[in-house]
Amino acid sequence: MHRSGTSAVARLLNILGAAVPGNLMPPHAQINAKGFWESIDIASLNDELLRRHRSRWDDVLSIPLDDPNQETWQDFELRATELLDRDFLDAKLFVLKDPRICRLLPHWIKVFEHLSIQPRVVIPIRHPLEVSASLKKRDGFPEEKSIYLWLRHIIDTERASRNVPRAFVLYDDLLEDWQSTSVRIAAELGLIWPKPYDTARNEVEIFLDTQLRHHRRQLDQLADGGTVARECRELYLALQRNEPDISSLIDRIHASIAPAEEILTPVLQDVHRQLQLGEFSLAETKAWGSELDTALQEAQQNFNHLREEFDQKCRHVDLLMEETAQLKSALS
Repeated sequence: MHRSGTSAVARLLNILGAAVPGNLMPPHAQINAKGFWESIDIASLNDELLRRHRSRWDDVLSIPLDDPNQETWQDFELRATELLDRDFLDAKLFVLKDPRICRLLPHWIKVFEHLSIQPRVVIPIRHPLEVSASLKKRDGFPEEKSIYLWLRHIIDTERASRNVPRAFVLYDDLLEDWQSTSVRIAAELGLIWPKPYDTARNEVEIFLDTQLRHHRRQLDQLADGGTVARECRELYLALQRNEPDISSLIDRIHASIAPAEEILTPVLQDVHRQLQLGEFSLAETKAWGSELDTALQEAQQNFNHLREEFDQKCRHVDLLMEETAQLKSALS
């Protein structure tokens, strides 16, 4: 997810010996003073692919990637291959960083497979309210949108990376002990860093300046939010604890928000299309706002009904489990 320490992780891997692409985004004094370590060309390619899927980088809704247009896919594969060949043809290990890849990971994995590149996925995790505070400062996003965006990025990345080696990296752990974090990443991904830790230490510690961290939040601050905030809190807590069954939790959260997204997706996709075409007049914008409010209310009502039904079924399952245990005991 954006603003989650992705630049810090990418630069750490680079210092440890992973090549970075050419044409990097320049540092920004107010956002990332020490650089983004992200290719302008890769980000632009991903933005274009998102547009072809009628989406964009800050879209909170899921993106259907199962059946891409063949022409779109072939064009993406060709251009992605050209960029990878340009920047990494002779590299044995490289790092490709762009938060947009969270939403497009199945496409990228497919490209890697065609090129016989073995992908490893590193997923930086930061407190969703710290991410929200950073996005509010940079983009003016409201907290509700930012934490939903955080949730959607984690869901999409986790679901798409289950069949490849991967490592979750907590931003707090990275800043507290970068070497232990690097050791764990290498172990979980099956890698040996080309550069020894003692050789890299000075450069890493100069780069990972904790003074650059401007936003700190406590986990309890998510407790009083709505449904999305509660789901974010549960997921972040599970990631903090390194709980073994993250995938089941992700699937449950995904299933709980999917019905509301199904209602909103056609509306927002049409808005994205018309914004790209420049079709909105002021009156049309106001009319769309009213339509969206109605759709949101309906989605919330539908979601609440499904959540209540889900809770009832969970209680029913608990009763059945209890009854089964009693029967087993009686049979015994």
